[in-house]
Amino acid sequence: MQYIPITSAKNLLLNLVKKIKDSDNTIAITRNGVPEAVLISMKRFEDLLQTSGLTNNFSGTEKRQCVRLDKNFVISYKRELGSDGYDITSINNISKGGLFFISHVNYPIRTTLELIVTFPFRKGKERAKIISNVVNVIKKGKRYGIGVQFIRMDKTVLSEFHSFIDNIKKKSTATRRKRLRCTSTN
Repeated sequence: MQYIPITSAKNLLLNLVKKIKDSDNTIAITRNGVPEAVLISMKRFEDLLQTSGLTNNFSGTEKRQCVRLDKNFVISYKRELGSDGYDITSINNISKGGLFFISHVNYPIRTTLELIVTFPFRKGKERAKIISNVVNVIKKGKRYGIGVQFIRMDKTVLSEFHSFIDNIKKKSTATRRKRLRCTSTN
């Protein structure tokens, strides 16, 4: 992955699009050294959308102790002590204990990953660092489904995240009860 400051990207946008158009490369646009956005080819974007369906077609035995949350989050990830830059993806498969994402890299089980998760409920402090261990790997073509278990997270972020999940589950349960009442009276 190539990293380019946002000021340079503004001036080079046409050239960057031409460079990325027919490749599997990724260009991260940074602000103050922190990745803010990603430029990828349309083909790679469509591949990512297609392979993200892997999370919705899970048919194995459920191993999680926590319920999956079907909400979109953006994560950046890399080996915890690795010198490589972060890779980035969108996920919709997260729980209080971990998450599942699609990667072009096969991370072996027990690999420690550093995740930067963008939590939409944390206004002004959306990004949070989470240390996790790889607990599951599923090969799918040229990509890998990576299941990770959270092992270290800021206590404030953890508390806010758990509250967020609990609130969504309450809303979901209330909506289901309301639907059941509506269908039973008709």
